[in-house]
Amino acid sequence: MLFHSEQDTYNWALQFAKELKVGDKVALYGNLGAGKTVISRGICKGLGLEGTVCSPTYTILHEYTN
Repeated sequence: MLFHSEQDTYNWALQFAKELKVGDKVALYGNLGAGKTVISRGICKGLGLEGTVCSPTYTILHEYTN
């Protein structure tokens, strides 16, 4: 999937979050600057989570709870 802007990526992540079910796991991988943090922020916002979302780069596991 190719996005043309950071906003496109964020909007996709918001929609993707609506498809997630309790217990689902999401793994992100990619080069630096690939958009992992933008996707993480969009997913968390789409799930109704507020607060700071950390970069997933070099992280083994981030758990966000509601």
